[in-house]
Amino acid sequence: MAAASDRLGHLKDVETPEVSVIVPVTERPDNATRLHRSYRAALDELGRSYELIYVLDGPFPVYREDLERLRDSGERFKIVQLGKHFGEAAAIEAGREHSQGVWILTLPAYHQFEPDDLGNMFENVDQWDMTVGRRYPRTDSRINQYLSTIFHGLVNWMTATDFNDLSCGARLFRRVVADEITLYGDQHRFLPVLARQRGFRVREINVQQSSREQFRRLPDLGIYPRRLLDLLTVFFLVKFTKKPLRFFGLIGAGVSAVGGFWMLVLLVQRLALNESLAQRPALLLAALLIVLGVQIFALGLVGEIVIYAHARQLREYTVEEIVN
Repeated sequence: MAAASDRLGHLKDVETPEVSVIVPVTERPDNATRLHRSYRAALDELGRSYELIYVLDGPFPVYREDLERLRDSGERFKIVQLGKHFGEAAAIEAGREHSQGVWILTLPAYHQFEPDDLGNMFENVDQWDMTVGRRYPRTDSRINQYLSTIFHGLVNWMTATDFNDLSCGARLFRRVVADEITLYGDQHRFLPVLARQRGFRVREINVQQSSREQFRRLPDLGIYPRRLLDLLTVFFLVKFTKKPLRFFGLIGAGVSAVGGFWMLVLLVQRLALNESLAQRPALLLAALLIVLGVQIFALGLVGEIVIYAHARQLREYTVEEIVN
């Protein structure tokens, strides 16, 4: 205990900690006292200066009381209380704004992996910009594993990546990564994908799944449409952020081509076969497809104009090193 107290006393004198540890408290937090002590013990073993920040995403009165008791007992950490529930991405952003460390480490507010594996994330850390944990081998229920496999199969197919556990809350990354990528909505789980798209070096390492995470999760049915929309958003951000015309132009041209071909068929039927078009809704549908395709194409052109107008403020690259 004396050694731990001396180390904590040393942390008081560190103006800029090396690591900022952010724990976003969102949906299903575990016991604050037990989780804090397990995290603190693992962090003390790293031998690096750190600050610990709990971000309460909305009212968690019981959790807040437990944290206050820990602070009264001499534990040193910061509490950031958000006004209401904004989501985990917003909680991480709030923690980043109130942190100072060169590295940022996010940890879940529940027992998701064994804290003893935190040391593995810091091995050869200077060679990477971001390290994310992967719970392996998975020991939770089969249905959780099946849902995870399907989800990551879609993500990897749409974004050309190879991640296996984007839902793991253990993420270690340089501050420059957080400064370059703005998180909103539920995009926190796609942070490794967005970081790799910006040219950062991202790796995934195995961490042992916590023995306490053995339950079967049956998510609310409404979460699946939201996850799909988030995936489509990330797909667009990864592929077409700086080239919107390639996305909207391709769709618009395809829709207009279908409408134009249909219109040509109807025109041939009217002129060559003398068929009446007055009572056929196909003519109206073909014209509608042509107009819709032109509108979608025009949306891509407007996007290109917006990108061009702000091109000087936008960067799609990351400078790793300058040698002079």
